Amino acid sequence: MTPHRRWLGSALIIAALWCALPMPARAADPDHRFRPGEVILKFRSGVGEKDAEAILSDLGATDVKYFTRIRAERARITHASVEEAIRRYKNHPQVEFIEPNFIYHVEETPNDPQFGKLWGLLNLGQTGGTPGADIHAPPAWDITTGSEDVRVAMIDTGIDYLHPDLAANVWTNPGEIPGNGMDDDGNGFVDDVHGWDFSNHDSDPMDDNGHGTHTAGTVGAVGNNALGVTGVAWRVKLMAVKFLDAGGSGSLEDAIDAIQYATLMGAQVMSNSWGGGGYSEALRQAIADANDAGILFTAAAGNNYQNNNDINPHYPSSYDLPNIVAVAATDANDQLAYFSNYGPTSVDLGAPGVEILSTLPGASYGYLSGTSMATPHVTGALALMFGRYPGISAPEAKASLLAAADPVPGLTGLVLTGGRLDAFLALAVADSIAPDRITDLRATSPDGDLMKLLWTATGDDGRSGTASRYDVRYSTSPITEASFAESPRATDAPRPRAAGPAWRSRPGTTSR
Repeated sequence: MTPHRRWLGSALIIAALWCALPMPARAADPDHRFRPGEVILKFRSGVGEKDAEAILSDLGATDVKYFTRIRAERARITHASVEEAIRRYKNHPQVEFIEPNFIYHVEETPNDPQFGKLWGLLNLGQTGGTPGADIHAPPAWDITTGSEDVRVAMIDTGIDYLHPDLAANVWTNPGEIPGNGMDDDGNGFVDDVHGWDFSNHDSDPMDDNGHGTHTAGTVGAVGNNALGVTGVAWRVKLMAVKFLDAGGSGSLEDAIDAIQYATLMGAQVMSNSWGGGGYSEALRQAIADANDAGILFTAAAGNNYQNNNDINPHYPSSYDLPNIVAVAATDANDQLAYFSNYGPTSVDLGAPGVEILSTLPGASYGYLSGTSMATPHVTGALALMFGRYPGISAPEAKASLLAAADPVPGLTGLVLTGGRLDAFLALAVADSIAPDRITDLRATSPDGDLMKLLWTATGDDGRSGTASRYDVRYSTSPITEASFAESPRATDAPRPRAAGPAWRSRPGTTSR
């Protein structure tokens, strides 16, 4: 059967639901809603057109759509219910899979004036939380604030690409001439200047809900622009890939299209703050195809009020694929958020997700809570990593991200790493070249409780670049590699300079 003929055959649809709060409480086992009269199926390799047409005819299939990357189809059927069609062909030797078209739902130090409200980036206890219960963004920004070469696909309700705190970081397709009604880059999409709207099937992925603009702001609101908030990555390119409608819902069919588009257009990370439906082999294959292309897929763990995803899987975060990073939500005290799902083996780490301030459509800002809000913190950290280390692979980036998770008691036994995202340590772990040792440290005689230290600055990589930070320890006994971590830390260590010049510092008060 030719791809053209398959386009006239069968298809399955999934609706996407928000992972943001507030939302009504739901049972731990999600309601697997689907579009009536639609299935998604895939014939096994080698099945001829005649045999495939016989099955489609038996189902009364019309309006068949073909998914080119995963070689599956969505079909509207008239001779059987969805349940009957699945019973009839689930174990058929010529059918690899047949499933409903599920409905998904959403899971909801710069000069930027509202930076102080972003406790997830820097927690000073400003919301009544625990100081330090954050992703350690400021020291991460000492290493990098991002790169315009990094492309992140926001698979969501779209982006308000005119928002003054986002516009400079919105991706623009370099191969497309805006408004000429032509497919200039030959990718099959006419005038996809900033992305595509798979919900309304047009070239304008403007956010008509708010969720996508909020998550986009957490990933990459422009930093240090004296306006509003800042994203985890100050510089990044945000691709608007809309498949959720104004009500926050979208189909499996549109989700697959969105993932295939982001894969085709070279995203390095896909951010996915949505979930619902049941297990879909078609969706799993679309994400696996992204994995084959070297793309990471961050996914919200879900807001089923502390459902254990190990027992009751939540999709797409629970697919066992190497490129998925499943994210739970934490509060300002480093505890699992009351609404967040968890999973000792199926959820990778936590990230801030309670009362998160970010961008909203119409040049506005607002607070939302959910694993939807936690996920873009992780996406933003990955964007920083890809910007700082352009040659890093997706598996290497994920391994560094998880190895750097900050262990916190509130997540012990609840997520794979037992920890919360640490953007600074993720960058440090990913750095494979150590700085040179400081070999000429000298100290003056104490002046009261103060002592002057002198040394020659080393670099970030050997003797080049700038180190990310200095960690000054003191002791009345010689400090060895084994005793370093137990030795008290001097306060007010200076920010590093470029390698080479001599350095003088007067660390804060020490007790003698």
